[in-house]
Order: sequence, then C-alpha cells, then structure tokens
Amino acid sequence: MKIEEEKERPEIILYSNSVQLNITFFDFQFKFGKILPENKHITDASIYMSPEHTKVLYLLLKDQIEKYEDRFSEIIVPQNMLKIEKVEEKK
Repeated sequence: MKIEEEKERPEIILYSNSVQLNITFFDFQFKFGKILPENKHITDASIYMSPEHTKVLYLLLKDQIEKYEDRFSEIIVPQNMLKIEKVEEKK
C-alpha cells in the first residue's frame, strides 16, 4: 500500500550523531540529537513509536543495512562505540 505524502508544511531535516532510547510497555522513545565536544547531548527531536511500529522500523533498517553492505561494503562499528552505547553486535 502506497501512502501519499502531504506537502502542506516544510520538511524538517536534522543531522544526528546520537540517539538515546527509552522504553515503556506502551512505547519506544527515541531522542535524536548531537554530542557536543564537552560530551553533552543536545536533543533536537523526540519521536515516540508503538512497539509494533518500532519492530517494523527495525526490520526496514535491517533490510536496508544488508542491501547497503551488499552493494558497498560491511559497516564496521568500532568496539569502543559499542561499549559506550552498551550494545553487543550480533552476527
């Protein structure tokens, strides 16, 4: 199903080099922002999604990352970045 995009208001374009994630039973909250040189996080946008929409986003991202890596090369995430974010990379 294709959904048409309305153009009544201007699109907001942001760059983010940081995302913080909070979860509750009802939703996922993504806080997109930037890390400043003094290790401060500034939130530019907060996005709330249902668990179902978050799972669909995960599947879309997974698919697009696999396509990117097939076309260009594997995305290498430095181990220190994973430790900072307390994430384990699954192969």
